[in-house]
Amino acid sequence: MIYFTAPSRKEWFDWNWPLPFTDDMSKAAYWICNPSANYTISYEHISRMPRLKAIITPSTGTNHIDLKACKERNITVKCLLDDRKGLQTIKASSEFTFQLILHAIHRPFQQYKQYDRNDDAMRGNELCDKLVGIVGYGRIGKNIGKWCNAFGASYITYDLYSKKKELNRLFRVSDIVLISCNLDDSTIDMITKEQLDLMRPGTVLVNTARAEIIKEDDLIEWAKKGTNTFATDVMHGEVTGRAGESPLLEMANVIVTPHIAGTCFESQEKAARIALGLLIRERHDSESVDGVLGDK
Repeated sequence: MIYFTAPSRKEWFDWNWPLPFTDDMSKAAYWICNPSANYTISYEHISRMPRLKAIITPSTGTNHIDLKACKERNITVKCLLDDRKGLQTIKASSEFTFQLILHAIHRPFQQYKQYDRNDDAMRGNELCDKLVGIVGYGRIGKNIGKWCNAFGASYITYDLYSKKKELNRLFRVSDIVLISCNLDDSTIDMITKEQLDLMRPGTVLVNTARAEIIKEDDLIEWAKKGTNTFATDVMHGEVTGRAGESPLLEMANVIVTPHIAGTCFESQEKAARIALGLLIRERHDSESVDGVLGDK
């Protein structure tokens, strides 16, 4: 049976799902989880699911799942990265990232309740002729690079396997730095004070990947200086429920959106269909293994 807690719409449950749904965790063999929940799926959760074989998350990140606990229980974890072809059809996160870049450089920080033109408060910058440094040149990074070129901007990229001096150079020369790489053991706290302090005053940092890629204490101290703009769709503490306590939320030079880059009707349906495909594949593989073991 399937335990389904991800964002959903009624019509999705009319698709050809291979198993029935259940509200009883203890009966579920597969869990399609909510990547936006404000908790981490831990050993405590999976201990209440003795039949659980796999967790499928309709997101590219898995930092909301205790992978070590799942490994100990032999529970498979699948995400959208396990269907690269399907993932390429989802454009919402790239579009939102590009929108956030434009929002950050044009600086409409305030919500005006009446028509009130204030040139000094709202004057921003053109994207044209700017240099955009892209950290993580994958699906989103490639889309942003293409769209920046269409707006007359140029871009450089950082290969995660390159030397740190190349990352430092990107922060030093770019007008806009975009963080768009995956979160894993090699990228946790990859961006520190060392890189942030290389950014020239007036430049912009945008993060639509995962907050944990930037060291939290260093980020807060850098943002407090007020000399740069930081625009982010991800916050430290999202999976523990403490994101709303961040001092970044009170800073005038910081733009925060609540991890909604992928929240579009089309993109969420595409993600749900990918999750269905992953479930079907995982169930087939699991039954094949069970059959082989049974023959022994």
